[in-house]
Order: sequence, then C-alpha cells, then structure tokens
Amino acid sequence: MGPQPAEQVVLVIGTGSGKTLVVMIGAAIADAGTIFLVLLMVALQGDMLRRFHEVGIRPLIWSVDCKRSASLVIVSAEAACTQGFLEYCHVLVSKQKLDRIVVDEGHLTYHGQRLPAMHGPAGLLVRPRIIRESTNRPNIKYMVSFEAGPRALIERAASLVQAYWPKQEIFDHSRDKIIIYCRTREEVAQLADILYPLEMGGFAA
Repeated sequence: MGPQPAEQVVLVIGTGSGKTLVVMIGAAIADAGTIFLVLLMVALQGDMLRRFHEVGIRPLIWSVDCKRSASLVIVSAEAACTQGFLEYCHVLVSKQKLDRIVVDEGHLTYHGQRLPAMHGPAGLLVRPRIIRESTNRPNIKYMVSFEAGPRALIERAASLVQAYWPKQEIFDHSRDKIIIYCRTREEVAQLADILYPLEMGGFAA
C-alpha cells in the first residue's frame, strides 16, 4: 500500500463501505498466506460466516486444539490473548505463512483487553497508516467533551439527560430514545441509581 507499505493500517469507513471486502479479497488470492480475523464481538461471527460462505470462502474457526491452517482463520478476542493462540501464530510465522492480522471493530481494543498479536511491544499501534472516509450521518449530531474521572463522566451524562430529555422541541417521547454507552456494568448501575429516582421515563439498564 504505497511506496513504503505500512505494517499497521487503520481503516475507518462507514457501515457497508467494504471493510469486510478487504478480508475477502486477501483470502481469495491464490497462494495467499493465512489471514487472522479477530472478532471482538461474538455476535458478529454468524453474520461474518454467512457472508464468507456466500462468496465461496470457508474460514477456519480457531480453537485451542486447532493445528491446521487455512487462508482465513477467525478467532475471538478472548482466544487471541491466550498462550495457545500465540504459539499457533509463531508456527505460521516460522513457516512464513502468516499474511496479516485483521481486527474487526478495532476501536474496542482500547476499552478492553489489548491484543498482543496486534499491538507493538508497548501495547500500542506504531505509526500506523490511517485510511479514513467521512463517517458523518445527516440524521445524527454529536459533540465530544472531556470530563475528569469516571464518576464525573457518569454524573455529566445524567445531567445532560435531565437537561435535554424534557425539551419537546428536540425529542418526541413517543418515538425517540437516548442511548448512553458505559464502559462497565458498574457504571451502568451508577447511572441507573441517578436516573431511576428522577422518573426520566423509558430508562433501561
């Protein structure tokens, strides 16, 4: 990719824009090495398998006792962090058969376990090539702000809900929803403790 190919590439494109196609093309090339597809969300595995089967690609689902290889190997994030998987990688590397490692929904690696097979020695990407298209959606408006401390973040989220949900010029209560993503179940519980007593309506943890 370019005159000096990058070892690490971050691809940021919209839903349905062809991220999976990158994996499909690599796996379909004759005499290609092995591609690892790390799925951070188990719920995506069934959909991924269906899409691969539709184009004639038969991926291998890696498990602890797996010794054979394939052009495409799918592995869960939990399994990718095990010693057994690292040994499996080392065998392929020693035979010069490991082509690339693709991490789906890679942004989630910064909210959970870091994948030793993906990141550099310090656990971070090292000067990756970033390819990005606009991911703006005309029906969504957002802003980014920084808050100090996890408890402050929860309280800030609750205050925004309290301030904006009653505004009928913004929300149609018969149709609209507010979705708050929390990093842990503990933070969900903290948010629920604040919002439930306020009878915000339709709040679910």
